[in-house]
Amino acid sequence: VVAADEGVMPQTREHIAILDLLGVEQSIIVITKSDLVEKDFLPLVEEQITEELSATTLENSEVIHVSAFKGTNLKELISIIDSKLTSTPPRNNLGRPRLPIDRSFSISGFGTVVTGTLIDGSLNVGQELEVVPSGKKVRIRGLESHKKKQTEIQPGTRTAVNLSGITATELNRGQILTTRGWLETTNSADIKVRMINNSPGTLKHNLEVDFHWMSAETKAKVRLLDSSSLESNDVGWCQVLLDNPLPLVKGDFCIIRTSQGTLCGGQIVETSVKRHK
Repeated sequence: VVAADEGVMPQTREHIAILDLLGVEQSIIVITKSDLVEKDFLPLVEEQITEELSATTLENSEVIHVSAFKGTNLKELISIIDSKLTSTPPRNNLGRPRLPIDRSFSISGFGTVVTGTLIDGSLNVGQELEVVPSGKKVRIRGLESHKKKQTEIQPGTRTAVNLSGITATELNRGQILTTRGWLETTNSADIKVRMINNSPGTLKHNLEVDFHWMSAETKAKVRLLDSSSLESNDVGWCQVLLDNPLPLVKGDFCIIRTSQGTLCGGQIVETSVKRHK
């Protein structure tokens, strides 16, 4: 989303870089506040966005101009969203559900509720689950998606889960709700990383960073394996040592940031790794 009267901002560039690192391919570019600029100015904003998206997974995305104030093209935007959802293939069901928790709270009469986006498997009412890394055992009392009660939730769905056997204060953002007995935590991983274009900093050997994965964040140290430093657009191998263990899975994506901003991201190749020479 880019405001017509502001154009591409620094945060927009960082968001584009993160989506590119995460391999997101389906997108719609929405230019908002189209009523605040002259019509001749809109193609210039569109051209600026197109340049920013070139050589990323989001290039060739459909662009639409809207105005919430005047209602311009809002119905058309909804139509495009519906079309994208119809043409986007469903997420594969791998039979091992993982719900990264981003919120937990208590509702009077219902008890503990967590929210997140389900990946890798389905959830059912009555199912017994485990909270990782705490190891707490819970049961699903109810499921809801987009304000509708459900008996089963498929992977790729935004959902709220009503849990029994645990209080909201025992749950934290970044924990994973999953089936019992298979998901373990690790404090180290090998990752193939790619630096973003015009990176705000250099990734150096033994640099302390902020490691982002799913809805979790922890401090970490990076050991570069094939170079002493990585600059903009460089690709390299590294090992991360996490301050707080996380239940990483091979193939997951992660983002590495510092106080300067997003530096790089990549895909986890191996977990629970020993130190390489």
